[in-house]
Amino acid sequence: MAAGPLVQVGNNNTYIPQNDSRLVIEYSRNPKDFSLPNYVQIRKIPKQRGVYLAIDPRQAGRLVGGDLNDFVWPDGQPRPRTRQNGQEFNFRNYQTVRRNFGQPIGDIARQEADWNVEDTQEAMQAQQAMTARTKLVQTAINLQANWDAAHWSNVTSIPGVTGTWDAALSTNLFIKKSLNYAVKRVKKSTLGKIKKSQLHLVMNPDTATAIGETQEIHDVVKQSAEAYGLVTQDEGRWSEYGLPNKLYGLEVVVEDAVMVTSPKGAATQTEEYVMPTGVAFLMARVGGLESKGGGPSFTTVTLFAKEEMTVQRNHEERDRFLDVDVVDDVGVGITASSSGFAFRACLS
Repeated sequence: MAAGPLVQVGNNNTYIPQNDSRLVIEYSRNPKDFSLPNYVQIRKIPKQRGVYLAIDPRQAGRLVGGDLNDFVWPDGQPRPRTRQNGQEFNFRNYQTVRRNFGQPIGDIARQEADWNVEDTQEAMQAQQAMTARTKLVQTAINLQANWDAAHWSNVTSIPGVTGTWDAALSTNLFIKKSLNYAVKRVKKSTLGKIKKSQLHLVMNPDTATAIGETQEIHDVVKQSAEAYGLVTQDEGRWSEYGLPNKLYGLEVVVEDAVMVTSPKGAATQTEEYVMPTGVAFLMARVGGLESKGGGPSFTTVTLFAKEEMTVQRNHEERDRFLDVDVVDDVGVGITASSSGFAFRACLS
């Protein structure tokens, strides 16, 4: 039987006369499968608007000119009182926005459906909410004004890197040089607070694939026991993009969330990755997924959450339909741009 056009759930289109228990109608990914929780931290907050504390960590390592004389205390002399040694800080604003992802389902449709339309609708809306979260984060980190100037750069402006990453060879090591430069920049700016093990390299599938196809990556492993894993893309050691789980000591996170930017009923449906191609980010996440709060954070990006993925179902007796809603009240803050690095124009 030929497939008909896509239609919205209604009272006369959810019954399948010859139901096959093996029928699969659930195409939505589990929201927990999203990459976002791997590189951001969530901080629960009581109100939609507020401030968070940002302390300049550089004062803790400040020795002007490398001279220690300002701190010398000779015997019999008054204790030295330095006047320029206080901590510097500011408060930065955050604001969350409440969004509702909902859809009513008629009672007849629910009664006569051969699948659980409520659960399916709810799962789709939860995925939609997670995709929206990813979009919020990507919009924030792709804005240059949110970054310290020293932590935002085209890759060809990095010392020793004269070409883009897709032109990387084992003889020029453009990728390795770029990552090493960024790691050192983060370590210097955070006075060593951020360790390499806390850093994640985030990119979309197109960028990851381009890097995985470079001679720099292939030449490094082709003579080693790892070559077989690269070719077969073994689960665990090698991803489907031809990259190892760790690249030069950095955890690789492929942000593969997809958004559909065309409206329902459009002749051409457009799907695209939420994260742009040709950019990559080094991002720190200090601690677990949920921030403990109460002080400054060295996590690069924080998702402030007043209300998190609240699921509500409300039956309207008079109108005879069930409202299925997912509510998310979140905002994004670049809480420590000094603990990350934005690579721009990575590909030619």
